[in-house]
Amino acid sequence: MKRRSITLLLAAALLVALAPMARAQDDEEPVGPGRWIEVEGHGSYLRFDGVGWEPLLGARVALHFPNGLGIGGSAGMTRRSVDIDDETEEGDVLIATGDLLYLLPSVTRANIYGTLGAGAVRFDATETQAEAGIEDVTELVIPVGVGILWYNHPGGSWLAVRSEIRDNIIFLRGDSDLEEDNAITNNWEFSVGLALLLGPQ
Repeated sequence: MKRRSITLLLAAALLVALAPMARAQDDEEPVGPGRWIEVEGHGSYLRFDGVGWEPLLGARVALHFPNGLGIGGSAGMTRRSVDIDDETEEGDVLIATGDLLYLLPSVTRANIYGTLGAGAVRFDATETQAEAGIEDVTELVIPVGVGILWYNHPGGSWLAVRSEIRDNIIFLRGDSDLEEDNAITNNWEFSVGLALLLGPQ
């Protein structure tokens, strides 16, 4: 039920995106980086390395500057499947990062940007793992991504549609007791969100 709800949320965000895109075709006023605060909510699909795709709900807050740079933070909650004794259980996963963004100048409503950050990902133990005394694990994550921020209209408080592809690079610590080595995993995330941009200048 949760996965179906997130899928419907992503579909609704895409439909909402069509309206500003259509209106923007007739507006030739250049739009580029400005000074504003972004508050955004998004839905994603995250592929854990070697595990499969999982839906994710997330949010972002960022401060943007006229030179195109921006700083902010993002957080998301999802679940992952864990195979235990021929059975599959799910555990919660929380990702929180601080991000540096760079918005490329553009003469259209669509602005391409890049992002790089650092943060932590917490893997909660499943019910069986918790009963066995296995604790939650927190690991380092380095997100690297590119995306498009599509403006609704200039002036005042306004909306934007954000789409992004991000690789959440997670550094997993090994366990010598279990003969596990350290590992680096690539965890791809595809997201669509709606952003409120406050105070553009």
